[in-house]
Amino acid sequence: MIARPVITLLLSSMVLVACSVGGSKVPPSSSSPTSAENLSPRPRELSLDRVDPCSLLTVVQQQQLGVGNGRPGTAGEDPQSPACAWTRFPEEPQDAYQLRLDKTQGAEGSLSSVTGAKVLHIHGFATIETLSPHLPPTSHCVMVVDAASGQNLVLRYEYDGSTVAMTKQLACDKAKVAAEMAVQTLIEQSGG
Repeated sequence: MIARPVITLLLSSMVLVACSVGGSKVPPSSSSPTSAENLSPRPRELSLDRVDPCSLLTVVQQQQLGVGNGRPGTAGEDPQSPACAWTRFPEEPQDAYQLRLDKTQGAEGSLSSVTGAKVLHIHGFATIETLSPHLPPTSHCVMVVDAASGQNLVLRYEYDGSTVAMTKQLACDKAKVAAEMAVQTLIEQSGG
């Protein structure tokens, strides 16, 4: 079982990602590189208003990722950003997945991340792959999924062990797999 200070640290670090990855809160214009028009249309709206972030990785998915039960929290003290963390600790590989529901801004804000941004798609939803400037670039990866207008699902993978030769690509592959699982669960919870 992971200690409460470690969970607090994981969820607190999500605040740093929220501030650094979220981009400007200035409303985007059509000529702005942070514009929602730069993202492909969503296949549907996946509202995050009544979603429990800890429910987005099922028991089977947690087993596939090799992590334990999720620990709820918020990104800082913001009730608009409920979060959940799943970890494998202290066993190796020391994987941690954090999922945050951002109901304050759209995913397009992440296009202006100071660490760079790459757009891909998860189950048809535009997803921005980026990094937090506050963590080593080879130990983590962040996926920001454009779930609904003004709402995004942020999934971050982080490795803090010593037995895996972690790379940015491997971290992003792990983050993408977990984000695919979470979005699939969210689609199912939304009625398929």
